Amino acid sequence: MEVFSLNRIRARLSGLGATLKAGILLAAVLIVAWIVFTLWIFPSEIDELLSLFQVDKGLHFTGGFFAAGLLFVFLAARRKTVFIFAIVVIGVLWEVWEVAFLADQFLRFRNYPALWAVDTFFDLIFDVLGAYFFAEALDRESGEI
Repeated sequence: MEVFSLNRIRARLSGLGATLKAGILLAAVLIVAWIVFTLWIFPSEIDELLSLFQVDKGLHFTGGFFAAGLLFVFLAARRKTVFIFAIVVIGVLWEVWEVAFLADQFLRFRNYPALWAVDTFFDLIFDVLGAYFFAEALDRESGEI
């Protein structure tokens, strides 16, 4: 069984309604826009200000939605529990990467471990909410979950 067969991917995408296709595309655009703005347009002070007001939670919701869409299209995930578990694993890996490889994140949270714990907890909550929203929308649109 080929996981990444082009015909299989086309069939999975054709099973999605226009709303979910647009949602996945919009999620991808928002993620790319966030990366461009935080890496090249905003200086780190503004990025820190945005993080202080928890603007990144919207991105975590979007990322959970997008990742669930990818799981559906590429891996044919069909149960909400699979979406939720996979998103939690992806979210935890992301949080570890964020602290391990982003120096500004490490320095920001080094002296405030409780702040890091709260930020990570809510990041994971919003990841899961995005995945759950995708699963619910898919269930309502196609009855596939």
